[in-house]
Amino acid sequence: MADLNLNYQSTDAIAPESESAASSEATPGTTADPSPTADPAQEANSAPMTSAQAEQILAELKTIKQNLLWILLLGGFFAARAFFFHY
Repeated sequence: MADLNLNYQSTDAIAPESESAASSEATPGTTADPSPTADPAQEANSAPMTSAQAEQILAELKTIKQNLLWILLLGGFFAARAFFFHY
């Protein structure tokens, strides 16, 4: 008797519908190249950031954190005021 489950794939191994039909119809044992050849413009965009850029990002995040702290303190003051003086 022939084994009918030769092409069995679990539901976890089945590609989602959003992927292309070519990748979902790949034969078992072959893998598609996940990183197609990139042109120089894409390589320039994926270059690692410089330390100056990292410092600028950290400074902006620190400013955002300080602003959020002031907003929370101000909101907390009005919330406490409304709680204690509500009548």
